[in-house]
Amino acid sequence: MQVPVTDALAYASQKLFDFLGGKVRIKGGTARLQFAVLTTRASTINDNAALSWSLGSAAASSAALAGTMVNVLAATGRTLDGAGATLSTASVADVVAALTLDGTAMPVDLYLNLAFATGTDIDADGTLAITGTITLLWENWAITRSVNLPP
Repeated sequence: MQVPVTDALAYASQKLFDFLGGKVRIKGGTARLQFAVLTTRASTINDNAALSWSLGSAAASSAALAGTMVNVLAATGRTLDGAGATLSTASVADVVAALTLDGTAMPVDLYLNLAFATGTDIDADGTLAITGTITLLWENWAITRSVNLPP
């Protein structure tokens, strides 16, 4: 997939999935992703830029990935070591702790969040290409209704 990153923000998100309504229990998983820069590296996203990526129930809202931006898979650092539009070596991370997300009022989403460590990593708006596999083991606890039983 292709994800645009603006220089002014130095972070971006891509919505990956809409869970069904109810509680969602993330039990584990792993991700293996590779990144490439599709725009001219010398003038957009630089060679050897320090990228952090994560999975969360909220879209990135700052270059410091934290809170619900990283609650499914913690921020993982990756140096963009590919040249030009060549893919970087694979970055692998595991979901390290079980998590329950409350989607009873509104279904929960899953986002891939991306951020650059410093303003010098990106000089102008650019585009990242991301390929790989994300595997999550999760269960959905559907919304239930309580029933009052007679005494």
